[in-house]
Amino acid sequence: MKMKMFKILTFVVIALFATTAWSADPCADRCPDTVAGYINYCAPGAEPGSCSCTLFDYESGSGYCTGTFKHPGGITMKLCDCADVQNIDPNKDYSLQVKILTEGVYWAPMNPSVAATPVDVAYVNVTSYATGENLCKGIDGISHVTSVCRYLDAGGTLLIGTNDTCTTGGLTDYALSISACQLTGERATTFCTEPAQIFESLRSFVTIDIPAMYYDNTKVNLGTEVKIAVYIKSSKGVCLNCQTNCECASISIGVFGCHTNKCELFYSYVIVDDPGWWSGITVTNKTDYTGTAIFTFYDQFGNKAKAVIPVKGREIIVDMIDNILAKATGDMLNTSESIQFYVSTDFDSEGMCILGDAITGGVHGYNATNTCCSCATH
Repeated sequence: MKMKMFKILTFVVIALFATTAWSADPCADRCPDTVAGYINYCAPGAEPGSCSCTLFDYESGSGYCTGTFKHPGGITMKLCDCADVQNIDPNKDYSLQVKILTEGVYWAPMNPSVAATPVDVAYVNVTSYATGENLCKGIDGISHVTSVCRYLDAGGTLLIGTNDTCTTGGLTDYALSISACQLTGERATTFCTEPAQIFESLRSFVTIDIPAMYYDNTKVNLGTEVKIAVYIKSSKGVCLNCQTNCECASISIGVFGCHTNKCELFYSYVIVDDPGWWSGITVTNKTDYTGTAIFTFYDQFGNKAKAVIPVKGREIIVDMIDNILAKATGDMLNTSESIQFYVSTDFDSEGMCILGDAITGGVHGYNATNTCCSCATH
């Protein structure tokens, strides 16, 4: 009988499932679909290998939760809102200085796809657009490339392996530690690019492709926002002591999230010990990563029992409620009357309940009440 009910439940579930405004602030100039999203966060003590050496990249979307907006163009600056933009001469060299403002987040100046040493030189692409509309459409862009040559720590000290002239490309003395996800034991929070002609005349909008970053999960927590500052400097060499022509002093890259309890599903009514009825439920993992569903059952007297079930990415739990109750530990529940339960998940989830009349064959159902902070919601 239970196998038949399970098949009915599966059939019913399948059937039911079938049925920016422009601103004068140069830092706030964003095109559609470039909203800062959620960065994958792995807590200290996570399963080994699941999130070690966690890199994330703002433009590519790599390291961001499934469902977040991508960032194909890079960070945006509106040069015409900068105080000294009239002094920017496309025939002269300029440098970029980019600083991470969030403690515990650092530059990863390497090719993320190559886990080898010496570290590749990090290149920064600057694309100019005549109008904001063209920038948003990604048309008529003119790109110039410059390379990173100076990395500094939080105190402003030049890191080993970089130099002041960029004549050797820098970085050649760096060794990447995969276990620590950092370079030669140092943690770079600021970089400067070599001087280059990276701007075009009569083009007020630019996007800047910044290198990948990584984080120390003992210093950042869920909900920590990652911010950077970008400075365009006139340059005859090293950019730090040169005049600043344009700046965005605070740009939000994203917020750490996703790998935490995101949803709580509430099932208000299920029937257990009644031979005339059966109850089946579903819990759907809407993400690409494996998570955990914690079932907490309550009877009408307040007794409580729990069951913990792993759920793979995109997997759906489809089961009879008494099968799940058999895995629960805790108080002895009185199941002679209806019971209720919650399902807490560390992934974006949805669920439903199916109640079946075993005598008449009638089927009733409801969606679980869902309190969810979705990774795809901004």
